[in-house]
Amino acid sequence: MNLDRLPLGLLVVLTLLMACPPDKPETGLDDSGADTDTDTDADTDTDTDSDADADTDTDTDTTVEVVTDPESGLVWESAAAEVGFVHHEGGANRCASLGAAGRDDWRLPTLSEYADVLGGCDSDVLAGEPGQCTACADSERCAALFPDELTDSAWYWTSTSYATAPNLYAYVGMHDGNIGYVDEDLLNLARCVAP
Repeated sequence: MNLDRLPLGLLVVLTLLMACPPDKPETGLDDSGADTDTDTDADTDTDTDSDADADTDTDTDTTVEVVTDPESGLVWESAAAEVGFVHHEGGANRCASLGAAGRDDWRLPTLSEYADVLGGCDSDVLAGEPGQCTACADSERCAALFPDELTDSAWYWTSTSYATAPNLYAYVGMHDGNIGYVDEDLLNLARCVAP
């Protein structure tokens, strides 16, 4: 395969995928197969809530911290989920099953909701195209909502699909304000929001 002919964006995505493989799911077993958790049962439960693609029951995990945006009234997860990188559908399913803060109306945020928090978005982003917004660290509102993620170089899924290619979904780079579209089967982080 001649890599010199691939578009730069595709090379970046391929490089990221090779450098950041998905996290191994937590199994409660060490590498030898021995039980590592402290309970006394035989570890026959199959629902660990670590697989965001499969669980559709409401997750009532009270350890999820949330923050309310005083300007929009939206309730956001204050940090991306500990489940690691997920496909778009896995992120959407995880949000739909989240029961944090006593709510059951969690979902992936739209591109315009992220753009509103970041601010300073160019006309391309406002028109639903790839473009640039202010980096979270340079946005007073974003930095106040998400202080732990000012330098995190990961991409976050949105629920916004590209108008002419519905298998492409918008992502947001919080660290640099970059907005783009990638295939739904790539792995990104998912932060959930509730109205």
